[in-house]
Amino acid sequence: MRLYLSSFKLGERAPDLVDMVGEGGRIGVVLNSRDTSRGMDGDEDVGADEEFAALAALGLRPEEVDLREHFGDPDGLRRTVEHLDALLVVGGNSFVLSTAMVHSGFLRATDERVRAGDLVYAGYSAGSCLAGPDLRGCHLIDDETEHPVGYPEAGRFDALGWIPWRIIPHWRSDHPESEDAETASEWLDASGLSYRVMRDGEVLVIDGADRRTFRVQPD
Repeated sequence: MRLYLSSFKLGERAPDLVDMVGEGGRIGVVLNSRDTSRGMDGDEDVGADEEFAALAALGLRPEEVDLREHFGDPDGLRRTVEHLDALLVVGGNSFVLSTAMVHSGFLRATDERVRAGDLVYAGYSAGSCLAGPDLRGCHLIDDETEHPVGYPEAGRFDALGWIPWRIIPHWRSDHPESEDAETASEWLDASGLSYRVMRDGEVLVIDGADRRTFRVQPD
């Protein structure tokens, strides 16, 4: 399994992502955590150009993978991603993202390749949260009632289960959700649930048996 999990954007170890994917690698960009801000036509600006430019600057070849196009069609999603070397799942609302993943069959379409190390999963913020066992604690950061146009339901807490602990991003960082992240970590402590906090800039890299956490020093 090869995972690149960051608190905010690509963090401080973007060259490590390139090493994992390979220069010139094809990387699908999943923007569905931001679907509340756009209609089904996808015309609204949800930061796609910025995400694509950052990846292209690293020598990668980005393209969007829109999970809404595969609601009820996990086999179609599998065919869509089969030529990709990696996926980048960006930040936004973790519950919206979870709902999109459930209804597109994202786990079914990607799990075998991710676990085999054939498909790199990269995520930041909400995208990192989805790598854990569930989204408990995230309800103190994100609004689980957000219901984008075209979605069959809202408020899914399902996650991918690729790591055994929950990730709380933006902890003690210069970020609008930093206080909520602190509250979420306290709630998880009180609930006896496993989790890791991440400051913005920090990255967790899992490459087979090799697991590295790159910390940043607080200001």
